[in-house]
Amino acid sequence: MAGIAPIIAGHKSKSGIVARQGELSSFKVVLLGDNSVGKSWLMHRFVEGPINKVIGSTIGAALSAKKVPLDHDMELKLADAQSYADDNNLDLFMEVSARTDENVENLFLTVGYNLWMANISAAELSKKIHKDSKALVLAKRKLLRVPDTVTELTEVKILDLSHNNLTAIPKPLTNLTTLILSHNRLAQLPEIVVELINLIRLHVDSNQLYLLPTSIKQLKKLQVLDLSNNKLKILCIEDISSLKHLEELYVGGNPLTLGVIGSLMELLAKYPGRIIVDVAGEH
Repeated sequence: MAGIAPIIAGHKSKSGIVARQGELSSFKVVLLGDNSVGKSWLMHRFVEGPINKVIGSTIGAALSAKKVPLDHDMELKLADAQSYADDNNLDLFMEVSARTDENVENLFLTVGYNLWMANISAAELSKKIHKDSKALVLAKRKLLRVPDTVTELTEVKILDLSHNNLTAIPKPLTNLTTLILSHNRLAQLPEIVVELINLIRLHVDSNQLYLLPTSIKQLKKLQVLDLSNNKLKILCIEDISSLKHLEELYVGGNPLTLGVIGSLMELLAKYPGRIIVDVAGEH
């Protein structure tokens, strides 16, 4: 596969906030690559649209610009590319084609949005907090990293980071009661999560978890634990049973051993009516 490497730089506004809604900020993307790999075609497709003319070879450097909104949900076609990225420990990888327009706009918007979120201030981010539920929803942003400023928002009770490209999270807020990490790229549950002693609901379904740390038993207030659609083969039933307030446990879609499934059924029989255990993934 011919390689094109983007180098990205952001420009802060005078207020120190990058790309606030309704405010113009700029990001510079430099495309580097070998001759005739499609750099000019890729840029033309993003800036101008369909290619209906012959684009000659670029001598030296070429500059193009486009204004785009960044504050909206994004859905990318990343199934195959994401698998490649996971196998090679890449933060972001996409199959991009200037000829067919596959993922061209998504590539630049993803880069732009991550730059914006990396530089957003706590004051600006706090405007996204739902006033009644105290929920901060950063879902479907294709975030590679969680903004550090999230940790300053102590009023947040519900944090939704689902449907991103996260492989880790920063030290979260100790006041959280709900943490949603569904549909990310977590290979293990961050140890930071078990420090959330007020957590009631934890959703880490549809990741790549292969092991649940024994420290999960520190979440004494946990009522809902969603581990479905991961790569878990074993679970420590003793750790699960130590969660005295647990009411719902979802483990469907994991390659659990028959022994673990049997132990879960025994747990269900031991606490009839207290806990729901889903091993079929039908919740």
